[in-house]
Amino acid sequence: MEDSVLYIGIDLVEKDRIERVLTHFEDRFLERLFTFEEIDYYRKGTRRRFCEGVAAIFAAKEAVKKILLQTGIKPLWKSIEIRHDSDGHPWVSVPLEVRKVLSDIQLSLSHTGNLVVAMAVGVLVKGRKQA
Repeated sequence: MEDSVLYIGIDLVEKDRIERVLTHFEDRFLERLFTFEEIDYYRKGTRRRFCEGVAAIFAAKEAVKKILLQTGIKPLWKSIEIRHDSDGHPWVSVPLEVRKVLSDIQLSLSHTGNLVVAMAVGVLVKGRKQA
């Protein structure tokens, strides 16, 4: 990664907070921030798993958003999509305008007790100037 510029974003979310938001504003909250595919991935499980999944997606989107803001991109919530491969590992889908600035975005999620943490690392496209 010689001459590469890395951007790092991290976010920590309390699962209980997300559960309270879902209890009071579920449809409005979900429709505003998440794509159908993101929500559908976690709807198949228990309510507890659903709340944990929404917390994980929220934390991941926040971490990615923090990277993009460092590069001068102000993304919409739904333009950052957290998907899962066939083994269940999360990955980030972003619009073409982002891929012109960042050649790669890697994501790591972890759950413990009441907390979900997400860390995202983005690599600047070679030859691009930093924002």
